[in-house]
Amino acid sequence: MDDRAIFIIICVLVLFGCYLLYKLFYNRRAVFRRTLRKAPLTPITNAKDGELVRVIGTVDYLDQPLTAPFSKRKGVFYYLRVEERKTSGSGSSKSHHWTKVHDEHRAKRFWVVEGKHRALVDEEEVEGFLEMDEGDVTGFGIASTKQIEKFLMKRKVKTHEWYGMPKTLGCKEGIVSKGERVVVWGRAQWVDAAEIEGSKYQGKVLRITATDVDPVHLSDKADVLSIR
Repeated sequence: MDDRAIFIIICVLVLFGCYLLYKLFYNRRAVFRRTLRKAPLTPITNAKDGELVRVIGTVDYLDQPLTAPFSKRKGVFYYLRVEERKTSGSGSSKSHHWTKVHDEHRAKRFWVVEGKHRALVDEEEVEGFLEMDEGDVTGFGIASTKQIEKFLMKRKVKTHEWYGMPKTLGCKEGIVSKGERVVVWGRAQWVDAAEIEGSKYQGKVLRITATDVDPVHLSDKADVLSIR
């Protein structure tokens, strides 16, 4: 084997190693979990003003809930992703992969309840990592619905190729609803409950806010809730 062949093999191995490192340590799940580990799991009553905290509790409404656009379910936060199925290669080497073509999220103010205590999340920008528990697919040979077609068209996502053939699109959605168990990460701030519009409570209430760098993080996934 000559030097050129050895060099090519080494380059391929290095690139493959970099790809594996990225998949293992820099995918969305890994980054989200590392961010949560920056703060200890903290009971609401033990949170100190100005410190990073990670709180687990159940969701309760403060305002009227929002409606998820695809499933029409009620909740305080949703994340939705549309992906297109791409095909590459031909014959026995043909392969398929999914590429994101659209995503969106929206949050409303809500309480995280822990026993007799509660924390407020009222940030407009929330980083959510959710169970994607609703979805549908459109495409050639797959039954499509007017609901999905209308939904995608409103968001200017093309559902057909330029020559008229329908694309294969996957649409999934996750939503955080009342009574659901969640973990919330952010900076602790104690505020007077009387200052919170719509609050029925008195005394001091914990507010979980974004940091200078990161938004509030929210998840309902079992493996994230189990982080200690």
